[in-house]
Amino acid sequence: EKEKLLIHKQKIMWAKIQSVAVEKKPGAPKKRSAVPSLLDVVDARENELEGGRESLTHLCYVATTPHITAAVEYHQKCVRILASSATGIMLAQDGVLVNYVECPAPDAVQLLKTLQAKRPLFPQVRILVSSEDCHERYIGKWRCHHVEDKADEGEVSPPEGEDATEAACDLLFSLADLGEVLSNPSKAAELASAELGVTRTPQEVVTAAVTDACPAKARAKAWAQAPAFFEASEWLEMFDAPVTVELESEDNWPAQQTIAFEGLA
Repeated sequence: EKEKLLIHKQKIMWAKIQSVAVEKKPGAPKKRSAVPSLLDVVDARENELEGGRESLTHLCYVATTPHITAAVEYHQKCVRILASSATGIMLAQDGVLVNYVECPAPDAVQLLKTLQAKRPLFPQVRILVSSEDCHERYIGKWRCHHVEDKADEGEVSPPEGEDATEAACDLLFSLADLGEVLSNPSKAAELASAELGVTRTPQEVVTAAVTDACPAKARAKAWAQAPAFFEASEWLEMFDAPVTVELESEDNWPAQQTIAFEGLA
């Protein structure tokens, strides 16, 4: 009896070994869960995007300038040469401008470096919004609009704390709405005409949208003086300067910065 029981156990063990060998056989299909994993979702999204996933920096800054015409021309040159793939919009007024760009991180860094090198033309530059590794664009192409008839709000104090955050968010939402109008002015004119009951041409709608999105001159200049927003030099120090780490020290772990690896081109 003991011998029969031993033979029976050996047969069961051999059957288990064979089943494992079949499962591990090269080319054998793997069993997959009916619920997709996070990696499956990410892979599917990237496969749907033509040309792969873009990694963009969404950057919005305010800059004061004594010569607005020269400042606009300099930005046009920078975007054409340094950030040829940039999309976005610049709203320019006498003495101050707001520029929103969507471009790869190295181009954003280089753009701010060129502004730093032109300090007499841009004495104050502060970052209102900086969002990294974005995969969408909200503006079709980079363009500049001059705003001359924006109502003056009088004296405005530099925002602090949550007020600065809300101001930056409101501006970003306004620019996104403006981008939607600029992407299809004719459709925007139809919607505006139906809502107001008065015919509006595409040019009238675009002009009104640009004026609405642009902050008043005094408010934009107040943002350029607000310590709540990073200066361009501070932003570059965080994202472009070399990182020095002293392990086991009381220093906080530094923020992630741009790292260039040689020999991978």
